[in-house]
Amino acid sequence: MLGFDNCFAVSSNGRSGDLALFRRNSFNCTVLKYSATHINVDINDPNQGPWQFTGFYGFPERGIRRDSWNFLRSI
Repeated sequence: MLGFDNCFAVSSNGRSGDLALFRRNSFNCTVLKYSATHINVDINDPNQGPWQFTGFYGFPERGIRRDSWNFLRSI
């Protein structure tokens, strides 16, 4: 319905939203790591070469936003 060929989704914990990566078959993607807050993939684009993508859903609570930044630094 959205025009993508594939989807990789991670279910949420609690009241947070799910996280999904939609892609077309023209990209060769390999999921490296994922959690309830991120999806990290290697992408082999035939035109641009290899690169990496990280989709991230940060913690909405103000008190633990620093944890989001620390997590991004770790990956």
